[in-house]
Amino acid sequence: MPLAPAPPEMDLEILTVAVYPRLGGMTSWIDQVAHGLARLGWRVRLIGISDDFSSVYDNAPFETIHLPMVSPERDRFGPLSRLARWREAHRMLLKWCKDQPKPRLRLSDSTPGVLQTTRRLSQDDQVPWAVLAGGDIFSETKGAPLSPLLHSRLRSHLNAAKSIFVDGPDLRESLGRSGIARDKLHVLYHGVSEEAFSVSSDPPEFFSHDSGPRLAWHGRHVEDAGPFRFLEILKRIPDAQGLLAGDGPLRPEILERIQPFGNRCAWVGPLPPPDLGRFLAEGQFGVYPLRNMAGVPRVLLESMAAGLVTLTLETGACRELIRHGENGLVCRDESDMAATLEGLHRNPEARRSIGLAACETIRSQWSEEASIRATARAFEELLGASGLRGRQP
Repeated sequence: MPLAPAPPEMDLEILTVAVYPRLGGMTSWIDQVAHGLARLGWRVRLIGISDDFSSVYDNAPFETIHLPMVSPERDRFGPLSRLARWREAHRMLLKWCKDQPKPRLRLSDSTPGVLQTTRRLSQDDQVPWAVLAGGDIFSETKGAPLSPLLHSRLRSHLNAAKSIFVDGPDLRESLGRSGIARDKLHVLYHGVSEEAFSVSSDPPEFFSHDSGPRLAWHGRHVEDAGPFRFLEILKRIPDAQGLLAGDGPLRPEILERIQPFGNRCAWVGPLPPPDLGRFLAEGQFGVYPLRNMAGVPRVLLESMAAGLVTLTLETGACRELIRHGENGLVCRDESDMAATLEGLHRNPEARRSIGLAACETIRSQWSEEASIRATARAFEELLGASGLRGRQP
């Protein structure tokens, strides 16, 4: 009887809780890496540790494994229950991996449970391990129960990784101040698909296209993303129309707050990439009063890719992307943003120039293709530094 062929060797194994690909956040970055490297010929396995697994992965060009885990929002029993569930997931994964060929490289997100599990796997099989950190996990968990103990464990886990990739020099500095070895921290930017945002709507689907300014905002509905500040800015410009897209925990309050605006403001809900591209293309201004962000916020990339005049506040590494007054604007506060919007609305030539420069910035420096090739080079260098042959796409 002929022997069954050995399973193919995996180039990259990804462990993550981010298995709901959407526009924005770690989910988009992980998804972009998995799909992008698969297009370059990498053999990729995505292990999702989550309550559910997005149906978009049903026909993914890479292997997908779902390890079920109850969502934190549905967990009624608190931290002890979550700890027990992570221990069980950890045990199941270790057992499963023993029967699989080792990947050449392992990548994880920076959530505590995933870090612990990935560290143990890589200690057991000596596979080089890198972390993709799209935020400052120390800042994000500073209000957690027993945060000093949690931070000590996070520090230990992160320093055990070969490399930690972050999407901005601000994150490199903040993680360094939190005790992460600076020689492990490397800046690696995510990109955006130009094609997904080079679209238009005819006839218009979202905005009424009246004579006033058309203001677009999209993102996760949380305080730091600025949906309430967006509404305050809209209030200061009486003839403007403002639309919000996306979803998140603040949705009920947002829906309540937009009611007094009448037909000047509406919530259009979460939009898939093609629809989001059309939504943004109908606007004139991408208005993102962000605060306390880390790295380069993806919503700014998407707004600029659609050719909008994009405005934000000083946050994260936004200056890595935006050259003030040339391809976008970084404003001091909401008052400055409202005044800037009104001035630019009266200056169509300036709007056109900034919008074109924004598109060119994405095309030449922040495209998804360029990001994926930079990621492949970084991973190959990591394999080489670990004494392994890097894969050539």
